[in-house]
Amino acid sequence: MASVREEFMHWVEMLPDTQTPSWLGLPSNAERVLLTTQGTDMMGKMLKMQMLEDEDDLAYETEKKKRTSSYSDAQPAWMRTLHTTACNWLQLIPQTVNHLKRTVENIKDPLFRFFEREVKMGARMLQDVRQDLTDVVHVCEGKKKQTNVLRTLINDLVKGILPRSWSRYTVPTSMTVIQWVADFSDRIKQLQMISQAAASGGAKELKNIHVCLGSMFVPEAYITATRQYVAQVNSWSLESSAWRSTSPPPRVQRSTRAASASKV
Repeated sequence: MASVREEFMHWVEMLPDTQTPSWLGLPSNAERVLLTTQGTDMMGKMLKMQMLEDEDDLAYETEKKKRTSSYSDAQPAWMRTLHTTACNWLQLIPQTVNHLKRTVENIKDPLFRFFEREVKMGARMLQDVRQDLTDVVHVCEGKKKQTNVLRTLINDLVKGILPRSWSRYTVPTSMTVIQWVADFSDRIKQLQMISQAAASGGAKELKNIHVCLGSMFVPEAYITATRQYVAQVNSWSLESSAWRSTSPPPRVQRSTRAASASKV
């Protein structure tokens, strides 16, 4: 062990020029993590530069050819693919979903209030998603200039990643944007069925329809609303009621019906 300054200096001079990250209290793979992060950041910037370059080239060709029939030939391959995909999604996703009609009586119904919130959330998301896809189509057709928001959206869609602006309810982390669009379409179709039932039979019809619990945006709220409704109808306290569910036979579509609760 060194005891004088000269020995300390000699020890320092004998140290190798390259040291491991552990000398700084970092994990041994810190350098690899840093390089990986830098590489990912560089690839993202390169992709953004490529998209900007393609956009500039496309704008130049559009101006030069004055939007002639040969416009599509000037598009990069990824943009043509994205255009086709976005158009297909717009055809797959329903166009609208009607809001539930609120009255003085049905607003007292817990189930009606739940379905009303679900329909409102679905209608708002439907409008935003369809607007985003329409903007993407217009960008691919040269009718709309890219913004930072649209550039991020297009970047995610090209990679098959679910855009952050669309992620408003819980889905599996492994779900791709293609799977999400198909699932979202099914959710909106269920909301259309709920809206049609309420329009034709009123709030009481909402107790007779079968719904897919997994296609709800907030499924736990459905369970709470069902308990509240059953307790209200039977004049029970909410604490004295408990949720009870039964599993359907095999090979039968899973569904749940309102008012499945019992008193304990």
